[in-house]
Amino acid sequence: MKMKWTEQQQQALEIEGESLIVSAAAGSGKTAVLSERISRLCAKGAELSRILVVTFTEAATAQMKLRIEAQLYKAAEAETVPETARRLRAQALYAGRAHISTLHKFCLYIIKRNYYLLGLDPAFKPLDNIGGSMLLLEALKLAAEALYEASDTAFLELLAAFEGEEPLFKTALGLRSFLMSQPAPWDWLDNSLNLYSLEGTELLAQPIYQSLLKEYCSQANQSIDLLKAGRELLPQEYTAQLSHLDNEIMLLNYLVLEPKDLSQYLSRLHGVKFNSLTWRGRSKIQRVCDLRDAAKGIINKQREKLDGALKTEAEKLAMQKPHLEALFSFVRQVDDIYSALKKERGVIDFSDMEHLALRALADVGVASTLKNKFDYIFVDEYQDSSRIQESIINAIRKDSNMFLVGDVKQSIYRFRQADPGLFIEKLEEFEAQAKNSRAIHLNMNFRSSEPVIDAINAVFSRIMSKEAAELAYDENAALKCAEFNKEADALAGVEFHLIEFSEFEAVSAKMEARLAAKRIHELMKTGVLCNRLSGISRPLRYSDFAILLRSAKPVALDWAQTLADMGIPAYVQLTGGYFDSMEVKVFLSLLRLLDNRRQDIPLLSALLSPVFGFSEADLIELKTCYTASSFFERLMLCENDAAHPLALSAKKVLNRLGYFQRELQLLPLSEFLAKLLDETGFYNCIGALTNGRERQANLDALLKRARDYSENFGESDLWSFLQYMEEAESKVEIGPAQAGAADVVRVLSMHAAKGLEFPIVICAGLGKELNKTDSKEKLLLERTLGAGIKLRIGSVKYETLMKEAIKLSVLNQRAAEEMRVLYVGMSRAQKRLLLIGSTKKLEALIEKAQQSKLSPYECQNAKSFLDWLLPVSFEYEELKAKVHSASEFLDTPAPGKTLAEPIKNEQALLEALKAHLSWQYPHEAAALTPSKRSVSELLQTKRIESAVPLFVETSMQTPKKRGIAAHAVLANLNFSAYNRQNADCFVKSEVERLVNEGIISKAQAESAPVQEIAGFLRSGLAQRLLKSQRVERELEFSVYMPANTLMQTESTEPVLLQGVIDCCFLENGKWVLLDYKTDAVYKALEDAAQEHAKQLELYSKALSELTKLPVAKRYVVLLSKDTAVAV
Repeated sequence: MKMKWTEQQQQALEIEGESLIVSAAAGSGKTAVLSERISRLCAKGAELSRILVVTFTEAATAQMKLRIEAQLYKAAEAETVPETARRLRAQALYAGRAHISTLHKFCLYIIKRNYYLLGLDPAFKPLDNIGGSMLLLEALKLAAEALYEASDTAFLELLAAFEGEEPLFKTALGLRSFLMSQPAPWDWLDNSLNLYSLEGTELLAQPIYQSLLKEYCSQANQSIDLLKAGRELLPQEYTAQLSHLDNEIMLLNYLVLEPKDLSQYLSRLHGVKFNSLTWRGRSKIQRVCDLRDAAKGIINKQREKLDGALKTEAEKLAMQKPHLEALFSFVRQVDDIYSALKKERGVIDFSDMEHLALRALADVGVASTLKNKFDYIFVDEYQDSSRIQESIINAIRKDSNMFLVGDVKQSIYRFRQADPGLFIEKLEEFEAQAKNSRAIHLNMNFRSSEPVIDAINAVFSRIMSKEAAELAYDENAALKCAEFNKEADALAGVEFHLIEFSEFEAVSAKMEARLAAKRIHELMKTGVLCNRLSGISRPLRYSDFAILLRSAKPVALDWAQTLADMGIPAYVQLTGGYFDSMEVKVFLSLLRLLDNRRQDIPLLSALLSPVFGFSEADLIELKTCYTASSFFERLMLCENDAAHPLALSAKKVLNRLGYFQRELQLLPLSEFLAKLLDETGFYNCIGALTNGRERQANLDALLKRARDYSENFGESDLWSFLQYMEEAESKVEIGPAQAGAADVVRVLSMHAAKGLEFPIVICAGLGKELNKTDSKEKLLLERTLGAGIKLRIGSVKYETLMKEAIKLSVLNQRAAEEMRVLYVGMSRAQKRLLLIGSTKKLEALIEKAQQSKLSPYECQNAKSFLDWLLPVSFEYEELKAKVHSASEFLDTPAPGKTLAEPIKNEQALLEALKAHLSWQYPHEAAALTPSKRSVSELLQTKRIESAVPLFVETSMQTPKKRGIAAHAVLANLNFSAYNRQNADCFVKSEVERLVNEGIISKAQAESAPVQEIAGFLRSGLAQRLLKSQRVERELEFSVYMPANTLMQTESTEPVLLQGVIDCCFLENGKWVLLDYKTDAVYKALEDAAQEHAKQLELYSKALSELTKLPVAKRYVVLLSKDTAVAV
């Protein structure tokens, strides 16, 4: 089917002889346009080898190459001129080798061809970000040690001013990271320091103080708006009050009337007086007073900041200057040492790639060669470029060969030094129709339904302005709905839900998750998704839903657990996928365990893995049976307790750990890891699972990391490698795990969702306070303003207006970025968008929203996304919020309860223990399908109740102890010695024997229910058991079974089912299965037995699978009632 392009897309495809910047809104098909333009250029005779395409990620590079290749082949097939068709096919073959890459890869291309100009060893190797971070830390420590040894006074004073090493080192690393994004980092440093030497009018004329003046004027304008809003509430007969407010508005209008500098502004500020507003003879209108107080508060705060500060600003800067000089000097020393370490190892890092490429391009010959080489330059995701990256592109561009495409509304990587101002500047320049340049806006959205698009436009047309967000959401920015998405669709729509906020964020997240789960269930019942191209409809799947959070890490697992509790499979993506994959998590836990066997969490994780095969029940057993400070000590105690059923397993674990630790000392790291994967069988086990090859590829990638680490750092000890991998996880530098898609709800951050789309999107956590911590740092940096610092001098911390100016600029940039993050989140939805937020003071927030004008000042000072969304909801009917009571979703203990409160029953204890001891295996193929599960976990069966937590029990007789003792005795009775006429004596003598032989303890003997066991032995069922030729007791099993036979899921991925069957015996070639229960029974026996029917059904499946023999009967033996019930 031939692609139908919009008028704007056609312009982007056809205009030649000009450089273009394409502002492509969400879902507007920018990637299709970019690749189509390249294909058309090639069809007209351009050579792919003379086209440079810069992408943002490696994944985008691979996708772009495939797309261009496919389009060239398609063009060749449609071509009627044989010679042209042949040339297009040749171009398609070349696509894999074309200059389509990330900017860093292109920089490497430049460096490798000009290494001799840069003084580099031709055999240099790139260093990844993790390796670079670790080497940089080493350089920092070496620089600090040298200064310590030299007793450098300036450094020691700097250390005292920062009040410790950690804040100083963190600041130094942050400063260097910022500098490396600048084209001339050390020049920027010098220029920033020079500001600290200026005085008087020369100082106040600097851009940084003009920036502060502009901000103060903006705040004053907000005060004017507040007073005007109050004035509108006054009836006409309130003449005195109206006159009073008019006078104050007039004073503020004069205050903001083009003041030349802060000094003049302060002079005018002194003339602004807020005299008492009297209400003689009139009823007081409290809302007017509140608005006026807010206006006064803004002005009074400015007066407090400026009074006296202007006179002492130069003096304070002079006092801070020595510290700033010392800090800058320290960073230079760190950088020098870091450069020497890299040179010694023959490596360069990512920032080196950019700076070395720029150095090479400073050579006229190099720049000229590349200018002549490329006839066309395409830059994708241009909004995420930094200043140094812009300098590199500018060095090789021609006047009319640029094609820049992106969407500044989706620029959300400022923390990576991306500068959205670049795109805005270029867009304004090209819109002014500078020579040989043009701007094109693509705002036809092909992704989202009309209700979703209308909601997005309603929100961002009100909050995104030049003043508040660095850009205006105007007619060019507003999304337009494609005709096919305007068709009636029951699934299309927007919802806005509000619930009251709990004291605890995690509880609030659970309430929101329950609300989301309720809506997911409701939509799944009736929702139908229609494929626009095929016209085929199908019911909704879980994978059609995505839950987007501003920041996933704090609460994403609470979301996933809550959804799972409500029967919804969910997958949490926290680290880009790779470190979330089950195989990587388990293997890293095993490595941490080998590094230090006394780490409980890695030990528990490894024990629960297929490597050692323990179950959650086993871990609870170890926890309750042995008192020790760590699980490793419990394993040692269990190993020496020959009577314990886990003693042999514990011994095997300890022996294997000891063996592998010895091997670790003898082998290079990468060889040892390969040996570990092989000898534990873990590699083969993973390969047998669904998507096994992809999973093994993740383990192969880990082995490669180990080899690279050893080569780059000359180290092969396990501890250092684990530190390296922890750094990698924190920076999310390793690519996503390769696992197949599963029918699960995805829970991820709005950042991680960029570039993705889902039929139904739930944007949640909208009431969470926006993060503004970066504005509170001791050192603040801004590209155009400089560096602001606040350090302790003696016993005083001096605040400067310079730092205040940068702080306000940083806060405004942060607010603008948060708007763009919300835009990204909302624009992921194809059919339906759900917005969910919770707040502690709902009524106050609603009242504030009703009165909000969404002025630039209000938008910049929003505390949460709700401060933007709620005011819009009162203007835009389709976004009207539905308010829910907290009690509707809150079924957790009240926030006032403490951890010290006694646990009411053993069920709660076991659930708490299981929550701490269980290991989650999230992966894309089957997020709700773990690789291993015990029967008890699948069932979540009711446990024996106990009023006292197990970990504080001593010699007390408890149902739990009676149960353990009963099972231990029944498992070890010597049936051949049984005298049927005296069951009680037999059981007593057997208990004594078991104690003497060390099989059970004296405490267990005292807890054993002798009479109940004897009663069972006298039963007809026991007589059948004694006649059997084959009896199995405490039969442990581990069998792989399809997930859909064990739980509610469509996945057929094999799950390792583990458990222990109390007793089974053969009768007429079929199994009879028994399960002993010592619970006190307070209901009908049939009902009590039926509670365990599902458990026995799973045991039956496992037993049949294990022995290939059928199960004829299943009995629940209720020992306390001296009866057995068939289920």
